[in-house]
Amino acid sequence: MKSFPEKSGEDLLAIESEYYKWLGRLLIESFKVVHWNPDRIARRIKIINPEILEHYANESQDIIILAGHTGNWEWSPGCICPLGFDVLGVYKPQSSKTFDRLVRRIRQKKQVHPIPMKATLRALSSKRNSSRPRALLLIADQTPAFGDINFWQDFLHQDTAWFTGAEKLAGRYGLPVLYLKMTQEKPGFYNCEYLPISEGEKDLESGQQTSFFIHALEHTIKNNPPYWLWSHRRWKHQR
Repeated sequence: MKSFPEKSGEDLLAIESEYYKWLGRLLIESFKVVHWNPDRIARRIKIINPEILEHYANESQDIIILAGHTGNWEWSPGCICPLGFDVLGVYKPQSSKTFDRLVRRIRQKKQVHPIPMKATLRALSSKRNSSRPRALLLIADQTPAFGDINFWQDFLHQDTAWFTGAEKLAGRYGLPVLYLKMTQEKPGFYNCEYLPISEGEKDLESGQQTSFFIHALEHTIKNNPPYWLWSHRRWKHQR
């Protein structure tokens, strides 16, 4: 209700019903990638504007890609690796060691390297393992720990806390930042589109890149309400 005050109760029930159908498919799709490489995933993804990433790949330029929990974020490497990049996929280690190993097994691929959040700086500072440039992939709509919050912005009609690490990394290393808009075309098939956020400028106003990402993600969700991960606790912190 808070996120869509303009919608009727009937509309909200329809969104909820479609959401749970999508969530069930999402779980199945996520386990499938244990045995799938990014090239196989790419067969189910249409990249709207591949030339944007191809430009950076041709320049051998490392980049930062911001995405949300939309479409199927576990398949995001299928939008990135075939265009010439290795992916550094930042993730939050799980408290259960068994589940953490499962998550790493799902995400580890020939050109995809899961990186714990606390190891991000070390990963970016290290030498490349191949001649391919690297794309640091951040699913950036997660909830920060309360002590890590330093940026708030309205999101879906609610005051919301945000990570700002991406723009700090971009400024420190001079890396371009892009938003990966991922939407469902039909069950099991997705569209990807890249929206440039910055070109690695070091003098941008604090919060500017984070704010662009927030607005872009909100626009994606409003146009595709059932296909965002509503069941994670996005608003558990209050200012």
